[in-house]
Amino acid sequence: MTTTEQLYRNAAGLAEIGEVIQPDDAVYAGEIPMAALTEADRLRLLAYPGSLARRVRRRSQTARLRVIYVVPDCATDEAAFEPGRPFNLTPRGRAYNRQPDPEAADPSRAHYWEALFDAHAEELKDSARSADVEIVRASELVNNSGFLSVLRLALRSPGQIADAVRESNPAAEIDEKPLVFAGAACRECGSINGSTDYDPDWDRAQFECEDCDHSQEADIQEQPMWMQEDVLRAATIAALNPAVVIRRPAAKWDAREDLVDSLLMLAVGDGAQPPTRLMPPSLDSEQGGTPLKDLIRLADDWDEDYAELP
Repeated sequence: MTTTEQLYRNAAGLAEIGEVIQPDDAVYAGEIPMAALTEADRLRLLAYPGSLARRVRRRSQTARLRVIYVVPDCATDEAAFEPGRPFNLTPRGRAYNRQPDPEAADPSRAHYWEALFDAHAEELKDSARSADVEIVRASELVNNSGFLSVLRLALRSPGQIADAVRESNPAAEIDEKPLVFAGAACRECGSINGSTDYDPDWDRAQFECEDCDHSQEADIQEQPMWMQEDVLRAATIAALNPAVVIRRPAAKWDAREDLVDSLLMLAVGDGAQPPTRLMPPSLDSEQGGTPLKDLIRLADDWDEDYAELP
């Protein structure tokens, strides 16, 4: 579970982590949104990593800080659920890596937003010259043992994940059925609408597509997969093993971060060490286009849970 010792907040937390973080440490800045960045996104995804990179450079002019972003290409926002029960998913639609590109220029929606985020990554490198930026697609981590441990948990034991949801958030509404937190996607049409049967003895999954009637069976490392967003976040953290994770602000995300830690411990075992988390303030602003250097200055100075742009 997330504890007060592992959670650092706002400018004070940024300063504390900046004093102890090492050049070889990895900072997981977060998942790239499948939409245009808000100023709150830029504060969390760009300004906070930028401030940490500058602090590392002050200690050594040759030091570099790894900043990692993940393209959540095997997540989806098209799965169906009843109102008030977001964890009772019914597979529908496609994962981001098979959803159409809004401009019809890139292979998928995931590729489209990844390409647009490249400009933001360049802005970070220009503003914090000691930041080494890595952009990783979640689907590229499928051969990583940590990633696979979480994926196997989701396929094998959805009931355990449901229990973890209830433990992390007693107010959460979750029914006994349906409990689907991951599955295969159709190789032919890309749909996740269908049934996935997982054989843990052989580590294989069989998928029957309800949209095009295609049937497929393969090892899970060879299957196109989709994953619920918290399961995917746990899997990417298990794979990347970052020293610091920059998390979403506000208390409403506390239970989701606790759930991620619970999934890590269920999948990896009691020896799993949840990463240190750094939480920026909430930023409610319709203003756009704030220079990154100004957002970094805000990150360095603002030590309250709610921030305002000057």
